[in-house]
Amino acid sequence: PSAATPPGPVSGLGPRRAMIVGVDQALLDLVVQVDADPGIFERFDLERNTQCLAEARHTPLLEDLLARAEEGGTVRKTPGGVVANSLRAAAFTLRHADAGSTAGAAARRPELNFFGMVGSDPSAERLRQELSKAGVDPMFTMKPRGGTSQDPNSLSERTGVCCCLIAGKERTMVTELGAGRTMELHGNHGPEWPGWDARMRDAEAAVVSAPGPGQAKLPIMVILSAFYAQADVEGAKAIQRWCQQPREDGGPRPLLALAISAEWCCRLPAIQDLARTADFLFANQPEIEELAASLRESGAFAQASASKEPKTLPESLSISECAITAVAQWKANGWVIATRGSHSVGFMRAAGEEALMVPVPRLPPEEFVDDVGAGDSFMGGFLGTVWLAFAERSAALASAPPKAPGSTSSGCFGGCLEALARQASGAAREPLLAASEAPAAKRLKIGQDEGLSKDPAGVLLTESDIEAACKAGIATAAVCLRSVGCQFPP
Repeated sequence: PSAATPPGPVSGLGPRRAMIVGVDQALLDLVVQVDADPGIFERFDLERNTQCLAEARHTPLLEDLLARAEEGGTVRKTPGGVVANSLRAAAFTLRHADAGSTAGAAARRPELNFFGMVGSDPSAERLRQELSKAGVDPMFTMKPRGGTSQDPNSLSERTGVCCCLIAGKERTMVTELGAGRTMELHGNHGPEWPGWDARMRDAEAAVVSAPGPGQAKLPIMVILSAFYAQADVEGAKAIQRWCQQPREDGGPRPLLALAISAEWCCRLPAIQDLARTADFLFANQPEIEELAASLRESGAFAQASASKEPKTLPESLSISECAITAVAQWKANGWVIATRGSHSVGFMRAAGEEALMVPVPRLPPEEFVDDVGAGDSFMGGFLGTVWLAFAERSAALASAPPKAPGSTSSGCFGGCLEALARQASGAAREPLLAASEAPAAKRLKIGQDEGLSKDPAGVLLTESDIEAACKAGIATAAVCLRSVGCQFPP
């Protein structure tokens, strides 16, 4: 890159003391029902119910859907991509958590920001509008012109798009990354093209203000997709390093959430390195099984467990449960969270003993619309909820003395699940455990241990916290499943 438009100032409600920041390819989803045109798959050589990157043969399809989207009508335009969908879901989760919160708790909500690169076109403006309306601040970088030889109207120069072809209950996705392929966040281009550290300094200057007397420093969380990380390996490493460093204001170090995104990402060394140190590692069932298989074949499990007592897994465990357990025992810190379709969500602490399962309530078939963004919505609902739990833990740790076992919380965390349960009608929900229950209070006593700086999510968050976050994620995904193209009600 020879020039850049740096991220603009943060819009919204003024200075905040916390952020959830997403980094991914900026994409506009073009969602269209194709039941009346079954030949579309053969015409463009597409395998039904799959995902692929666009090739030359797909250009007419992309151009047609873009033109039809501008005209309105049958093609729906919505923000797309793993992280943007997750941030919109997190905004929805946090917004409905406010319904059960005190005024003071609601004021401690994090600022939601999305970093991505876009072209200079109507799709970029539509993305800005939709993300802002959803409560996510679009901190876009405009792709610089590469010279007169490049056509600014070519798909590679325009904002990325993902065509979602819906046939019955199946979705077939064709993605043109366009301008958003990578922001090159490594910082090696000099001041004319800021890297991750420089961008975050600007973002923090706009968002973070010093806490007032008696106020705890609230956490910062970064959400990264493996799709983006594999396209910007050095930039992803810069994000990883930044998240492992203590904050200058004395707050807990930033938390990193990584979405595996696709099975083929599991075998990439750069993604495996990120997965080992991410505070929250998200995968679906095929992805967690592929990651476990790849790590086993490479000898990574043997290396990680060389100094540990070998563990024998019960024969009753399923393949996915074995995979979750193996990956969690390999991880250096944090948590593994794996969705298992309509059956359950499994989770386990790094180096833990066993994976725990949270059942997924049955969704009546007549209420299902499509599953575009359902996994992303789960991750957003989970992270919005777990951020609240982590903020409460951090605040309790900073106060003296910690809350006594059995005392009640402010309700900002507890209101989240109840409000989401009302949105996801018809699904039975268990009451959320109090945020200051005895196991949590016991954990806060080790807050001064050096393990807190290495593994803040593993130290401060309990299995009850993660279970509650899984339930909130499931409820958020249920809202998504009842809509077209990953949409959320006000």
